[in-house]
Amino acid sequence: MKGEEESCRCDTEEWWQPPSPFGPLTPEAMPKVKRSRTPPPGGWELIQSTLDELDQKMREAEMEPHEGKRKVQSLWPIFRIHH
Repeated sequence: MKGEEESCRCDTEEWWQPPSPFGPLTPEAMPKVKRSRTPPPGGWELIQSTLDELDQKMREAEMEPHEGKRKVQSLWPIFRIHH
């Protein structure tokens, strides 16, 4: 019985650490995220203002109060903008 108590590591802090197949996760061990900043495609200036307007309309439709409306009725303005 005494041998069983000694083999149990439930009281130690090591028991609570899950094994990591990747080793310790430290900021130094994490790979850097690669991001490429490619320039916008040609003609972007022509449609940028339209997309900004649609984005603003969509934000307004999402923030519109929906109390007292059915679920489908609250989604109608979003559907109209999207299609």
